[in-house]
Amino acid sequence: EVSDSIRPGSTGSKSVRIYTRSVLGIIANGILTTGQVNLGSTTASDPKNHTRTRTAQPDFRQELSAKPDSIRFWYKFLCPNETQHARMIAVIHDNFDYMDPEAFDPAAPSHVVGKALCEFNRGDQKWHEACVPFVYDVYPASTPHYILLSFTTNRVPGSGSASDQLFIDDISFVYNPLLSSIHIAGAPIPEFDPHIYDYYVAVRGDYTNATVTVT
Repeated sequence: EVSDSIRPGSTGSKSVRIYTRSVLGIIANGILTTGQVNLGSTTASDPKNHTRTRTAQPDFRQELSAKPDSIRFWYKFLCPNETQHARMIAVIHDNFDYMDPEAFDPAAPSHVVGKALCEFNRGDQKWHEACVPFVYDVYPASTPHYILLSFTTNRVPGSGSASDQLFIDDISFVYNPLLSSIHIAGAPIPEFDPHIYDYYVAVRGDYTNATVTVT
């Protein structure tokens, strides 16, 4: 549900509150997702309980044709047990109805482009910022079409307490810029590499005119 509790310094006025319920003694974790929640069993670990991107249904899909370096968000996790962990998982995938947990769908892993995973405990139960990198090079798919992003009050289905609350605010993607060239006095740096950040360059003549130009 919508909440008036916002992270420090936010320019907005609302966040989202994700909360747990106890139904007949069974913990139902709170969840927020860009996909569709399927609740098919009262047994928390049953594969009938999952989230899924529905590519044919606009309400249950989030298109993403890029590869961000990280995902950033703010969270406040209120729970009675400091050993509990809430969970954020973001899966970028190709044109496929990807399912989380993917272990329940043998076809799902082959459609993953990249993932970002964060499991965090309550800490001081105040607002904190998280910035989680995406991992790409270990997954088989290469063309991003959608992202399945989910937050839940506990990393283990059916676990936690009936009073757990997870507040989420200001979700964004981070794209790290890379240099494409460095020139000194109009000449390119030898052996330039966008992943190298330190260079030692000898300049002949009047070095006061050796303007550094970067792109």
